[in-house]
Amino acid sequence: MVGAWFDVYSAHNTTALGDVPYNRTSELCRKSKLTLNIMPLFRDGSHDRIPTSLANGAAVLSDPTLYLKDIFSSNEGLYFYDISHPELIPELTHDLLSDPETLYSGIVKGRQKVEQYLSWEVFVKKLTGFL
Repeated sequence: MVGAWFDVYSAHNTTALGDVPYNRTSELCRKSKLTLNIMPLFRDGSHDRIPTSLANGAAVLSDPTLYLKDIFSSNEGLYFYDISHPELIPELTHDLLSDPETLYSGIVKGRQKVEQYLSWEVFVKKLTGFL
């Protein structure tokens, strides 16, 4: 687990690192099977943690946004939890990690979604279309 205060938290089968420099996130995602994302307070967008994780081979468990629900269907590497029920996150995590073949298949599909909708190349094309 990476982020402020996670260095004081421990749970079964996790590694708590606390704060790490941003430039280490890709490396950490490559070493992970699953990343947990908590969206900032905007509800219709994405955060770079999601495509970074998927592009580096890790599935993502996140609270949903309208934008993400438009792009990702079930079993495409991005799995949603209900932010109003965080107590269910350990069970969801266990379920995802206990079926590695399905998890890997989802990561492959998620990586394709990232290339199709969330890559820097896609964003540059969208931005230049506005100019």
